Amino acid sequence: MHLSRAIAPIVPIVLLLGVAGASAQDKGKTGITMGYPTSVGFVMHVNERVAIRPELNFSTGTTETEGLFASTSDGFTIAVGFSALIYIGEGDKLRPYVSPSYTFAHTSASSESAIAGETESSNSSHTGAGAFGAQYSLHDRFTVFGEVGVGTSFSSQKIGISGGRSETRVVSTRTRVGVVFYF
Repeated sequence: MHLSRAIAPIVPIVLLLGVAGASAQDKGKTGITMGYPTSVGFVMHVNERVAIRPELNFSTGTTETEGLFASTSDGFTIAVGFSALIYIGEGDKLRPYVSPSYTFAHTSASSESAIAGETESSNSSHTGAGAFGAQYSLHDRFTVFGEVGVGTSFSSQKIGISGGRSETRVVSTRTRVGVVFYF
């Protein structure tokens, strides 16, 4: 896939810049996040009330089918996102927050079969969301969090064989859970 070759060198650079920026922060102010739906990122506390959370998500796969209708398909998806955490209160270990976010995702796929020949398609989407969440500190360097909210996305798909395009707009609820390991 052409996109995967273009993006592959960028991923380590983004991760290294995140770690380099983390070394300038006070202890416990920067951490690595892991969440579900699948994502990995950093959380960097700007001050006591605001934190930023850039994230990265990618996947790649190949499917091969044998027999009369043999085919091969390859696909690659990469998504980058950014959230701001604005803390609205503070308890003993519980910190509620609101979180506006933006995510861009791009998917490329190609397939080859004896019947249809070679086809390529791509899809790009932009998602804006808002959520209410809370994080609970289990230790100075380990917290868990959960979020619930609503989001809207716009996607545009280009289909290879016909050269056609389709556009989709969706409004949906969103939930998320995860953990943060602080440095």
